[in-house]
Amino acid sequence: MTAVGTPSADHSGTTPARSPSRPPAPTPTPTAGGGGGGSVSTAAASAIAVKACGSGYHVVAQAPVRAASGKVWGMVFFALGSRGCVVTVKTSMVGVKTPMSASVQNPRHHHEHHADSALYVVVTFRAAKGSFVFSGTISDGHGQTATGSGREIG
Repeated sequence: MTAVGTPSADHSGTTPARSPSRPPAPTPTPTAGGGGGGSVSTAAASAIAVKACGSGYHVVAQAPVRAASGKVWGMVFFALGSRGCVVTVKTSMVGVKTPMSASVQNPRHHHEHHADSALYVVVTFRAAKGSFVFSGTISDGHGQTATGSGREIG
């Protein structure tokens, strides 16, 4: 299952495509940020990730999504609940649709979702014991891409 955060007509909230059981993500308060669009704090990004995954999920690992310049464009979160969930959330360029991805893999499985999004992109998977590599990307739409990844051993 995948979901993508997209802006509403007034660009002040999100309307993610989601299954009926998935609650909507919280509405960020855009502020002035680099690269156009608004920004959200890392704490707000974590809350967005939990809401995007759904009720009963909790973040167990996270990593910054950094551009080559070292600037953090977002965060990638690994959450567990009834399934596993990886969410890439923008902390800058919020409200500006750009290519994003979220992925997770272990030795037997690979799950990935790519979409143009203004806030976040999600991929869920059947959680199992073992080691997972999770990653996320955010592009600025002009040829630059920020990446982040981490490992969770469960």
